[in-house]
Amino acid sequence: MTNKTSNNMRPYFIEFGGSMVLYVIILCGVVATRPEGGWRIWELLPVLPVLLGFWAIIRQYGRMDEFYQRIHSEAFALGALILGLAAIIWGFGENAGWPAIPTIWVGPALVGLWGACLPLVMRRYK
Repeated sequence: MTNKTSNNMRPYFIEFGGSMVLYVIILCGVVATRPEGGWRIWELLPVLPVLLGFWAIIRQYGRMDEFYQRIHSEAFALGALILGLAAIIWGFGENAGWPAIPTIWVGPALVGLWGACLPLVMRRYK
């Protein structure tokens, strides 16, 4: 990573890293103090730092030049298509007796596939 690139990524690392640290702290607090019964609105508190993380991603996307925006857009689209195909296949598999996957894993799977597709898309432009 060149110095110019690392300087451009510094605000992103601070914003996204900070939101993930806050997420871990809030998640641990929610899990440790889980009340029994009643209305458990506190269970939604970890969503707030996740929203901050998404905000950091959107801000970083805006700081990128058009070339890197295109690379990330194509990688995200490819990841979304792969996840959609996997969801359809798994949905039919559930009808055949496969175990259900909780919906909470869709977001992390999409972000992971986005990252996994980045090298494939970048290779095309070399």
